[in-house]
Amino acid sequence: MLMKEEIESKVCIGKDMNKRKYYLLYTFIFIIMILVVFCLFIFNNKSFVWESDGLNQHYRALLYYSQWLKSIVKTLLVDHQLVIPTYSFSIGYGSDIITTLQYYAIGDPLNILAIFIPIKYMIYFYSILILVRFYLSGLTFSLFCYYKKDKYNYNSISMLIGSFVYAFCRYALYAGIRHPYFMNPMIYFPLVLLGEEKILDKRSTLLFILSVWLSAISNFYFFYMIAILTAMYVIWRLLTIYKKNYKNGLFMLGKITFYVFLGTCMAFVLLLPAILGLMNSARTDVSYIYNMFYTLSSYKSMLVYFYQLELVMIGHVWDMVLLH
Repeated sequence: MLMKEEIESKVCIGKDMNKRKYYLLYTFIFIIMILVVFCLFIFNNKSFVWESDGLNQHYRALLYYSQWLKSIVKTLLVDHQLVIPTYSFSIGYGSDIITTLQYYAIGDPLNILAIFIPIKYMIYFYSILILVRFYLSGLTFSLFCYYKKDKYNYNSISMLIGSFVYAFCRYALYAGIRHPYFMNPMIYFPLVLLGEEKILDKRSTLLFILSVWLSAISNFYFFYMIAILTAMYVIWRLLTIYKKNYKNGLFMLGKITFYVFLGTCMAFVLLLPAILGLMNSARTDVSYIYNMFYTLSSYKSMLVYFYQLELVMIGHVWDMVLLH
C-alpha cells in the first residue's frame, strides 16, 4: 500500500510540486472551470457584451481605441510623423480623448492588442479578454502565494483552491463580465503585495514600483482602493516584523511610501489628466450631502452578504444569457 507521500508525488499535488507543474495544472483546471462556469454563454451562442454599459460604453470604447491606435501607427509609417490625436468631435459633442478613454480603454495594457484585431472580430476579442482577465487574476494570486509558500509552508493544492476562489469570486462573476476593466484591480493587487513583500525581504523594488504604476494608469477609481488596502497590509506586516523596533519600522514605511510616490508620478502622464478631467466635470459641480457613516441596516446587510451567497446576484449573470 502506497504511503501518503508516494501518492502525492504520483498525482503531482503537495508541497513538492514545482512551479512548472503547478502552473500547467492551474491552466488545465482553469480551462475546465471556464467551460463549466460559462457553459450557458457557449450553448446559447452569446458573447459577454452586456446590453447596457457593456455595449454602449465598454465595447464602443474598445472599438474607438482600436481605430485610434491604428491611426497613430498609420500616420507614423506613412507620413513619418508621430501624431497623437487628443480631441475628437465624434465623442458626444466633442471631448478629450485621453480623459474619456483612460477610464475605459487606454489605461489597460491588454487593450493595446486591439490594434491587431479587425472590427468584425472585435466582439470575440472583447469576450476573450474577459477570460484572460479571469486567468491573470488567479495567476497573480498564485504568484503571491508561491512567493510566501516556503515561509508559511503552503501546500500547492491549497494555493490552487485559493486561486480559483479568488478568480471566480462573486464580484468577478457579476461585475467582471458586465464591466471588464473591473477585473483589473484583482490582477494588480496581488502584484502590489508581492512587490511589497520583496521590499521587506530587501530584494528588488522594481516589481512594486511597476505594479503601483500599472494600477495608477489603469483606473484612478480602483487605484485609491488598492492604495488603502495595501497601506493596511503594510502596516500590519511592519508591526509583525519589527514589533518594538519602531525606528526601523518607520524607516521601512518611509521607504515603501517613497516607492509608491515614484510609481504614482510615473503614471501622471495618464493619471493627472484623468484627475483634472474629473475635477472639471459637470458632475462635480453638483452639491451632495455626504455622511461619514452608513445606516445601521446597511452594516447589517454587509455582514449578511459577507457570510451568505446572494443567489439573486449570481443568477442575474445567467439572466444576461437567457433573456438577451
